[in-house]
Order: sequence, then C-alpha cells, then structure tokens
Amino acid sequence: MNEIPTIANLRKLAELNFDPECYKKYLALIEPGVKSIIENYFSGWKNLESTVNQMVMKHKGIFKTDLIVISIDSKADEQYVDVEAFNKIKNQSFKQKIDYLRKNEILGDSSYKLLDLLREKRNKIHEPGVNFSEQELAEFSYAHSIVWFILIPMISHSPQKRDLNYMKENAEKSAEYFLAKIEK
Repeated sequence: MNEIPTIANLRKLAELNFDPECYKKYLALIEPGVKSIIENYFSGWKNLESTVNQMVMKHKGIFKTDLIVISIDSKADEQYVDVEAFNKIKNQSFKQKIDYLRKNEILGDSSYKLLDLLREKRNKIHEPGVNFSEQELAEFSYAHSIVWFILIPMISHSPQKRDLNYMKENAEKSAEYFLAKIEK
C-alpha cells in the first residue's frame, strides 16, 4: 500500500521537533495508531460500496465462476469475470447501482431509502470543511451489515428463494428500524 502523505508529513515534523529518543517512541507508539485511524476512517462506506458493487455484479451475472472479484489487476482476471462489464458497473454512480437493485427487487423500500439517505450524507464530503461525525461513520458501517445480509444468499452455491426472502425481510426490518432512528 502506498504511504499516506499525511503520515509522511507528520513523521517529518516529529523528526524535526523531537529528540532522537522521543522520535523512536513516536515511531513505535504514536504513528501506527494515527495511521490506523486515517486508513480506517472511511472503511464503513468503502465496505458498503464494495458490497453494493458485488450485489449488482452478481445479479447481472458477470462472474464466470463462484468467485466474487472485487478488483481487477490484469488480463488474467478475464477467466473469472467479464472485465468490460465489471469496469462498466464499477464506474457507475452509487445511485445508479442502488436504483438498479431496487428496480430488480433486491432492495426493499426501507433498504433503498436508507442507502439513498446515506449516499446523500456521503456526498457532502465534497463540500469544504465537512467532516463526518462518529454517528455518521457508524451509520455507514451499519448499512453495510444490512446489505451484507442481502448479499450472503446471493453468493451461496444454491440459494433457495425462501432463504433470499428471509434474509431480505430481515434486512428490510433492520433498515426500517435504523431509518426511523436517523431520520429524527
């Protein structure tokens, strides 16, 4: 993984301002924690978006095996996935993906509304000076767990219609409950 520029800058500042003994402590104790916070800050949204991608791709049948591909690195991946379709879906907006899932009855009303609401919250990151609260970050993670329960039967080897419906119903109940909490 490439180094985060913020970490490199922080390290330089620590090196310039700390004596050698304190700098060693910074490298051993403080920097790993800061790096973890920065890398994981947006993980709930990243996981949510990745799972929604997988749901659309699985439903559209672009995987050539039971393997779910979440990123493509080379031509070798053509044996597992329709690369052109993969890239097309990956480049769609989140809104297009959840609209597709709703239209194809994979997402229920509450799940769809929840994802659309969180999409709008996430889009505010582009505005100057906007940071997410701990609550909003938790909302992204919770939404990921909801869509994960819809994806599980989709990727099982022999999904039964009743299993798909059961998981979808439970995800829908959870989304409904969660929506009521965050819309207040």
